[in-house]
Amino acid sequence: MNSSVKEISVLMTTYNGGPYLKYSVGSVLNQTYKNFELVIVDDGSSDNTEEFISSLHDERIRYIKLTHVGRSKALNYGLKKCLNDWVALMDADDIWDTDKLSKQINEFSFEYNSISCTWSAYFTREKIKFTVNTPLNKIELKEKLLLHSYICNPSVIYNRQFILGNGGYDETLSLFEDYDLWLRLINSSKFEVISEYLVFVRYKKDSESYQGLQHSKELVLSLQNKYFQIGNHIFGINKSIENQLKGWREYFY
Repeated sequence: MNSSVKEISVLMTTYNGGPYLKYSVGSVLNQTYKNFELVIVDDGSSDNTEEFISSLHDERIRYIKLTHVGRSKALNYGLKKCLNDWVALMDADDIWDTDKLSKQINEFSFEYNSISCTWSAYFTREKIKFTVNTPLNKIELKEKLLLHSYICNPSVIYNRQFILGNGGYDETLSLFEDYDLWLRLINSSKFEVISEYLVFVRYKKDSESYQGLQHSKELVLSLQNKYFQIGNHIFGINKSIENQLKGWREYFY
């Protein structure tokens, strides 16, 4: 357990997320752990986002508005603007449990290449639709990542220098930029999982990834093929298992 107090930067990017900011920002500001700044990077919203953030009058908030550049560029920009090296990610339409930061920070090793994440629940109209239990075993987690992302983005804490030093987010991607990052770091990072549902993700049928399902499948497969070509071995995974998972990827996607 980590008993020391850590200064954290909470990084949230948003694009026309006005209807949900009351809940997402509120869940951050109401954390029992108080030693953080909240960096909100507004990626060129045309709704009431700026007006809402300005009305909060909380000194922990730093609001940055960009012209619309896309999520990956907004994330990389935000990482460079954070005042602290340890960054907790948050999405503009999701909700944190009140004790999310305190529980996660207490259990995190804070090693330079460690990435902390928690279990998550996906909800719609205040009903839980499904849950994601990120595997605690590192080999099982790697096997899951070979098929699809099993790490909830707004549950993550990592060192921004480690992320930026490994290329940050791929700015050519408009979807699955987080999955691409986990695949890139699968061998070089240490994933630490908190086995509690501390993040609640809003499941929206009007999302870009839901509407473009076939495009999404093709993009996921292209990312997987980019990192998992024959000969690019994933440390710790039996080669025959890796080949089996390759077949399942092609079947699914």
